[in-house]
Amino acid sequence: MKTENGKLKINRYTKYRSLSTFHFQLSTFNFQLF
Repeated sequence: MKTENGKLKINRYTKYRSLSTFHFQLSTFNFQLF
């Protein structure tokens, strides 16, 4: 049970990280656009 909870936290963390990276790339793309 403890390891499953840890996996969930790591999965959520990686999801959040990829999402923030995508948002950062999107903002830089918009900056280059204008």
